[in-house]
Amino acid sequence: MIVVSNFKFDDPLGMYRRCWEIETMFGCLKTCGFRMEDTHITDPDKIEKIMFVLAIAFCWAYRMGVSRIRYGR
Repeated sequence: MIVVSNFKFDDPLGMYRRCWEIETMFGCLKTCGFRMEDTHITDPDKIEKIMFVLAIAFCWAYRMGVSRIRYGR
């Protein structure tokens, strides 16, 4: 993989990996079950609150998936 930037980073692949995790989360929040865009919320305060709740829900769902894979439950 080639990562190109006009800034110098200590760990460019690590930074890209973190950004990719965030993009994956947003993708899941939009289309993979959470369907956040269907709320049609436009108020910034409400968007912030729903993002907070959905991020917690996403992390919980992710952890549950990992534990099911790891422990076969």
